[in-house]
Amino acid sequence: MTAPTLKEVFGVDRCQVLCESMTEMSDKAVALCSKYLEKPSTQMKNWINEQDPSQQPTLNHLYALGSYASTHYLMNVEDHTQTIVHLLSCPSGMAHLWSYMSLARVVAESACHFAELEDQKVDPELRLLRGVACHINNITGSKQVVSDISRTTEHPSLANGIDSYLDGTEQLLKEVDISVRRGNRGKINALVKSEIACPLKVNMTDIQNKRLTHVPAAYRLGSAVTHGQHYTLSTKYVGREIHTKYDIELLVHAALICLDGLRAMVVACCDAPTSYMERSSELMKRIISVKAK
Repeated sequence: MTAPTLKEVFGVDRCQVLCESMTEMSDKAVALCSKYLEKPSTQMKNWINEQDPSQQPTLNHLYALGSYASTHYLMNVEDHTQTIVHLLSCPSGMAHLWSYMSLARVVAESACHFAELEDQKVDPELRLLRGVACHINNITGSKQVVSDISRTTEHPSLANGIDSYLDGTEQLLKEVDISVRRGNRGKINALVKSEIACPLKVNMTDIQNKRLTHVPAAYRLGSAVTHGQHYTLSTKYVGREIHTKYDIELLVHAALICLDGLRAMVVACCDAPTSYMERSSELMKRIISVKAK
């Protein structure tokens, strides 16, 4: 059976509204956040300059690790937002059932990670720790992948190289009085400086509930689709057969989640994002209106 087209299922006008709204706000958010990342924030720069001069080079290096992660989160947000726009931009193209929400979940998660690392309202010391924690998580994650590969290939040296890198990172932390806490298996589970502790494992559901304020349960909905939970996969029974259902509400939710994630990034790192916020609110209302068409 041939899948229906976007035009047949959702309509050209609806898809155009979604594409235009996501493109406009994504372009603006990426431009604002990229400009912010071009140089260290004044807040962070001032804090580092207040520390012991002998520690400042290492602190700048550690801060750069967090900025490096933020840049990748921003690129991931842009890439997945553009993918949704691409899927909706051709009316004669195939309509998809649920994958828009999986893509939106990636946007939301990367946007919230970016906001956590770059939130100017957060103490610079904690922001530094968050950036380093993110970097360590990334390195340990790569080690797990390498370890899995090493079981089927003969490259144990790759995992050993990652261990050496982590040892070097720990040495840098000691130089600036950042200590590590370890769990029962010896893995790092938190970073501590002064009286500030930063866990390596974050609760993304709680973070998104705090930062994505315009789409209730955004992360849970996106995760449910990603993990194939039936209650979010629109279907209907006809006789004894299950028939799929193309749901405009799911598509609208995906677009709203993207705009909410983009907004969260801008709010975190821009001093006065009023005009962006106002325009985002306007377009969110416009997106919601397509359900009634």
